[in-house]
Amino acid sequence: MGANNQLALAFSLADAADDITLKGFRAGRHAISTKWDRSPVSEIDLTVETRLRRIVADSHPGAGFLGEEYSEVGGSGERWIVDPLDQTRNYLRGIELYATLLAHEVDGEIRTAVISAPSLKLRWWATKGGGAFENGTRIQTSEIDRLENAMISIHSPRKLAADGRASGMASLIAEAGSTYGLGNFWAHMLVARGAVDLAVSMGGKDWDYAAPSLIVREAGGKFSDLDGNQAQVSGSAVSSNSALHSVAIEKMRRM
Repeated sequence: MGANNQLALAFSLADAADDITLKGFRAGRHAISTKWDRSPVSEIDLTVETRLRRIVADSHPGAGFLGEEYSEVGGSGERWIVDPLDQTRNYLRGIELYATLLAHEVDGEIRTAVISAPSLKLRWWATKGGGAFENGTRIQTSEIDRLENAMISIHSPRKLAADGRASGMASLIAEAGSTYGLGNFWAHMLVARGAVDLAVSMGGKDWDYAAPSLIVREAGGKFSDLDGNQAQVSGSAVSSNSALHSVAIEKMRRM
């Protein structure tokens, strides 16, 4: 399947997800359960993933599917990596900062990514080598190269501290121009559009980082885990405008 077809299918998947999540968000009442890690899962998470799996199976037979809520389905060298509802807690509390994250991977490389946030009326996408876009307008990361001038986001501070990174986190916060605590997809998309210069998060999985990683990179930034590894980013993430990446990695080393 070519890049244009991948992107077209990703848009179709995003449209289907938006239809479910937006209606559910407006309704405002949801059946909720708790997963092993104490994170909430709603019937909307499950409904979206079930719907997207069916669309992929019907329109892209043979492709694998890795989603947050159900077991992985294998494929022949390519798969879709999907977070049906990123920031479920926001969604359940009536906060508009939620999104569906979609990435298409071929032979271990993310080639296409779409992130759709219907309540914000925002959609980001990227293709490998084709640039990154927000609602059709090309985006790029900032050019801030000094930490004291930077706007940064630190997410999941308790998890960062538990991972032995409290000292580095404190150093980043002390030296940065300003610091925010923003959710995963939103922080990384603000980096991609150049509004935030650096974002750090802890605890995410493949489905949290696959789509943001390509969009940030195609916007001119860098995306890695907290140890600087850029392939198979999982467990932690740093997105940046490139200029600040190495200093963030150095400061966030375990103590």
